Amino acid sequence: MVYTPTVLGTSVHTITASYSGSTVHAASSDTFDVTLKSQVSIAATDATAAEAGPGTGTFTLSRIGDNTVDLTVYFTVTGTGTSGTDYASIGTSATILNGSSSQTVTVTPTDDAVYEGGDETVIMTISSDSNYVIDSGASSATVSIQDDDSAPTLSISDATANEGNSGTTAFTFTVTKTGATALSATVSYATADDTATTGNSDYTGTSGSLTFLAGDGTKTITALVNGDTGFEVTETFFVNLSGAGNATIADSQGLGTITNDDSPPAPTVDVVPVYVTAANQTSVDVSITGAVGITVSGSVTSSGGAGSAALSGTIPGGGTLTLTLDLSTLPDGTLTASATLTDAAANTSAPGSDTATKDTVAPSAPTVNIVPTGIIVANQTAVSITVAGEVGTTVSGSVTSDGGAGSVSLSGTIPGGGTLNLALDLSALPDGTLTASATLADSVGNTSPAGTDTPPPSHLPPSSPSRHRRTVRRSPITPPSSPESRARRQVTRRRRASRSTAERRRQGAPSRR
Repeated sequence: MVYTPTVLGTSVHTITASYSGSTVHAASSDTFDVTLKSQVSIAATDATAAEAGPGTGTFTLSRIGDNTVDLTVYFTVTGTGTSGTDYASIGTSATILNGSSSQTVTVTPTDDAVYEGGDETVIMTISSDSNYVIDSGASSATVSIQDDDSAPTLSISDATANEGNSGTTAFTFTVTKTGATALSATVSYATADDTATTGNSDYTGTSGSLTFLAGDGTKTITALVNGDTGFEVTETFFVNLSGAGNATIADSQGLGTITNDDSPPAPTVDVVPVYVTAANQTSVDVSITGAVGITVSGSVTSSGGAGSAALSGTIPGGGTLTLTLDLSTLPDGTLTASATLTDAAANTSAPGSDTATKDTVAPSAPTVNIVPTGIIVANQTAVSITVAGEVGTTVSGSVTSDGGAGSVSLSGTIPGGGTLNLALDLSALPDGTLTASATLADSVGNTSPAGTDTPPPSHLPPSSPSRHRRTVRRSPITPPSSPESRARRQVTRRRRASRSTAERRRQGAPSRR
């Protein structure tokens, strides 16, 4: 006999049995009680619970069958969320009351500041019991708790230390986790070259990973820097963070600064020009050569008296700092430019220096004389010109004629006696007024005003007189031998003699008496 009920619960049913065979029964039917169990199921009728707020989620337990009695349904709770920590405890059972076909169970999240790694789950599964049967297609349901907390952040510090003169110096970088988490966080790290390199043995490279447990706040990374006694400018290298798990990286790069503890070498100093004069004293170049990036300090002074011009700046990428200075306020004398170099760690070099001579006083104008004062054919190839002035100065000048183009140069050095004698060939100059002009320049380039001399005009000798026959006319009234005739002849001779004397004087010849 097979009995299939149509209603779950407890009820009385009549069952009719049919018999066959030789056995005779007194009755063809019988009555007995059949008690049926309710069928229970579960569903997530609000499958999302927000931590912020908080916002609740809901499970609903339902039964099919007799609802005239209370029915307690038992369940287990699992999932990534933790009962009593991530959400309020919901127990292990719920009762569907008499007259009701369902009962709800509420999931209330705990609003904390702890990062849980994303959304968490609450899974409710109905447990077996003798008072009900379980709907196999609805025996479990899930509510998700939405986390409103951000992942913790990781940041790395910088590290600075002297390199030392030997061995190694430990550079310690601190990685800090900010923000609470219920999970372990991980991050990888590795060193990287900057101006300090592993190839130059400035430091030893390292790499690895760090693990932060839920309660950990900091971890450290150690890199070893190699010491030496050679001067180097301050150098740097990096420690980089990458590949964080259950965390984000806020500061991914730590800077390691290796502070040099050795003094820099003395700089090379160069003053240009080496002779400072009135003409160039406002723009004198002082060049300082040394290690790139370090600070220059110094001054220019004169042996001639008080005063100085400052030298300051930073050595640029090319290795040479060039300063253009106005030294017009310094007195004449030996100039000394002196400078030192100071690095970022305050290590200071020995001074470097260079000297120059400042002389802004120009020589006086020379005295120039041309001898003879009258220049003729007989003396024009060896004309004496004297230039008198400051001993040791350089003479430069020329002789010109106002009779036309051309010049003859004057050059030399004033000797110990103070006068330079020059014998010049002036035959190439045309007749006219000659002018000899000369200046003096001292050893530093100061130039004097010009000195000049201008003698009377020079002349070539007169052309040969033309010969012609003179015709003498005699007066018929006065005979040649008369006193009147003799007087006229004497006047004529005196006039001719006077003209000859004047001509000889113009040509430099002595007059005849």
